[in-house]
Amino acid sequence: MPSRTPVYLPLDQLKNKFYLTYKKFRKLNCFQCTIGVRYFSRDRTGYRPSCVKYNEPLVDKANSEFLRQYSMQDVFPVEGHYDSYDERTLFAVIEYLSSRCRVPTDRYHRYGVDKSTEFQEAINKYLPFYKAENNKLYKLDDNRILEFNKLFEAPLEKPKELCAEVYVHG
Repeated sequence: MPSRTPVYLPLDQLKNKFYLTYKKFRKLNCFQCTIGVRYFSRDRTGYRPSCVKYNEPLVDKANSEFLRQYSMQDVFPVEGHYDSYDERTLFAVIEYLSSRCRVPTDRYHRYGVDKSTEFQEAINKYLPFYKAENNKLYKLDDNRILEFNKLFEAPLEKPKELCAEVYVHG
């Protein structure tokens, strides 16, 4: 049986897949409390179309927090900036959103149902297929992007058995 060569994603395709995942969780309003993005679906009459609204003070707060934490600025809202992300910025945004992915449960948005595990699972469907110029492979685990030296030869659920060395990105 011929061996299968793995198919890797270039950075542009990785950014597009990230954006599709982001939009899926944005529709659930998972980022409403943290980066000020709220999704409104079409109303029953069909007169109001689906739209996204931004809470500018929360967007500014997220940008300033992101600047303090990662020394990068103007990354939010994702819709207007994701095309310009480099690898480092994209990974930082993924880690940031993963740690803050919550669905609000009350009208004041103080509490939320944690959706970070589901977000990580969605990101990990394609992140291991991105191969950087340095031939490293990546996986999101516990809100951190981990870097691997070897190609995955076992299921992705067991990262410590898959590689010789593990590094924390960042």
